[in-house]
Amino acid sequence: MTKFVYPPGVRVEHVRFPVGGAEGGMAECAADLYTSEEITDPAPRPGIVLAWSGITPKEANAGVAWYLARAGYVCLAIDYRTSGASTGTPRGQQYFENNVQDMRCALLYLRSRPEVDPDLIGLHGVSPSGAIAMRVAARDRRVKCVSALYPSTLLGYEDLLPQEIIEADLKQRFTTGTGATMPYLNVVGWPEPGKGYARLSLEMYEGFDNEMLVESLEKFDSWYPARFAARVAPTPLQFVGANGDDIYHDLEQMTRVMEMAGEPKRLVVLGYDGMGMYVEPGLGEAMRATIGWFDHHMRGTPLPPVAPPGDTAITPLAPDAVQAGLVSGTPNWKPTRDPATER
Repeated sequence: MTKFVYPPGVRVEHVRFPVGGAEGGMAECAADLYTSEEITDPAPRPGIVLAWSGITPKEANAGVAWYLARAGYVCLAIDYRTSGASTGTPRGQQYFENNVQDMRCALLYLRSRPEVDPDLIGLHGVSPSGAIAMRVAARDRRVKCVSALYPSTLLGYEDLLPQEIIEADLKQRFTTGTGATMPYLNVVGWPEPGKGYARLSLEMYEGFDNEMLVESLEKFDSWYPARFAARVAPTPLQFVGANGDDIYHDLEQMTRVMEMAGEPKRLVVLGYDGMGMYVEPGLGEAMRATIGWFDHHMRGTPLPPVAPPGDTAITPLAPDAVQAGLVSGTPNWKPTRDPATER
């Protein structure tokens, strides 16, 4: 069985910070602070807040954090309240407005760290956290730059919400005072490669509670972050998406929302399927574009070009591929490139 280990070459400090606002009262968010073991210069460096998809544990950010830390960034990977190692009840909330507040509090915490330049803070979000990062940047001018990998829910959930499940949960809450839960990552109903990704996540992350409150679906109905896209500018905004088969992250949505956004902005499309940039070599390609975007807008370096997508690569999430070390964060963790050697 493959278990998560932190990648080599980085220091990881486990920290906590208070969050409040929106719904649910006060709580504490748990986070991992990543810095490169090879950087000894005490001068403050740019920082990046990292958030993965929904209630998936903060450890899922390890591959992204490794690339960014090795490129000279201080990274703060967070668990949203009521999930992972964070506090808050009831557990398993995916309330996007709470997530917005949590990311803003993470921004405040990272600005308070002595190794971080408080005027150079970026956001990186994956899947719905990409939309959350965009929403935060539209509200908070302390955000210097945003990059999102596979951003989803940009135009809300439209007609995808199962009303019969929502109504049954409302009735249960009315009669018992306690809502139902459902799996966040579906190891049964999802097609591959999503099913393999879900199975791998449950295997890797010890203690991962994969139960989401059904009430979260009701909250999804009012989530429409695209209406804030035009307000992000002049903060730089980048989306990194895929041109392959992807039922989870809609490239058309990314294109439409990017059209709404002001400059500077960039949509990067790479030749992978809907899970292919979570593993190598796709992760390395995505992080090349991500580091280039952050370096350009936070350090003033030239923006490197991005090659057009080629033939779509299918995600290797079978167990033999995992054992071969193709998934970042596993004991055989093998990145495709090392930004520390390229600087």
